[in-house]
Amino acid sequence: MSNAIGENEPAFWHSSLKPDIFEIQNSPFDSSVLYAAASRGIFISRDSGKNWYDWSDLEKKIDGAAVYKIVFDKNAGGRAFVAALKNNRGYVYETKDNFFSLNLIFDSVNEAVYGLELVNGGLLIGLSDGRVLSYSLERKEFRLLVNFDSAIYNIKSANSHLYITTKSNGVFVRAGGSASSPQGVFDKFTPLANGTISGESLKSIAVEEKTGVPIYTASLANAFSSFNQGFSWNGVQTVLASRDTIDSIFLSPLKELYLASGAKLYRSRDSGKSWQVYFSLDEKLKRRISSVYFGENGRIIIGTKS
Repeated sequence: MSNAIGENEPAFWHSSLKPDIFEIQNSPFDSSVLYAAASRGIFISRDSGKNWYDWSDLEKKIDGAAVYKIVFDKNAGGRAFVAALKNNRGYVYETKDNFFSLNLIFDSVNEAVYGLELVNGGLLIGLSDGRVLSYSLERKEFRLLVNFDSAIYNIKSANSHLYITTKSNGVFVRAGGSASSPQGVFDKFTPLANGTISGESLKSIAVEEKTGVPIYTASLANAFSSFNQGFSWNGVQTVLASRDTIDSIFLSPLKELYLASGAKLYRSRDSGKSWQVYFSLDEKLKRRISSVYFGENGRIIIGTKS
């Protein structure tokens, strides 16, 4: 964890479990309360990330489950959604009381739910078999939105555009529409590298949420930028050694660019023209950086995985 002036501060983990952290989300109703979606359930901090504790719902539905996504409905006080995998069964739960009780919305045998996003009154559910389902919160009905035939890793909505990251087929975008609209046209991002279309599969995407500009994407070896919503692309120079790979790419609210590679997190304040090592894990921990949360007052919280 780091503060506004870039000094690293310890975060205290009050649990015997050492899970992989998939993402960190803050409560829209109390900015000091953070939740970590992890390979062994949900963990909570009530002091802006300084101390972390185990968390369990009353019926222990997600105890020991891999929780991949947490999504808050900022337009409905207290409502949130959780994507979890337990006993080879994927689940989506709804909660209206800060995860004390969970109501089942969706379950599927042998299919994990990796992607979850609220879009215009609908909940998008991305499955490990490549399907994206749309769930109407009003009508409580499901429909198939699209099938990419590759596991859905992430779903992101920004500036009326929908971005979907798959495991092996790259990143797709659709402009306009809503979560419940009929199956629309998804265009595949094909960034240019040295004037030719890159044949690498994109694994990660970062988008400025309000305007949709800029967009950064990354494969294992290269990063790309677009300042016109994906119509044209430029390669982003990185400082990684040839043997290193890009795990994830992140964009802060200040439009600072971050690359996670193994135990190191790199930062660029000039759209990738120059880089510095922002944070480095102790190699003895044998863990990799898996998630980055950008909090208030410049606070950054870093999640890790084994």
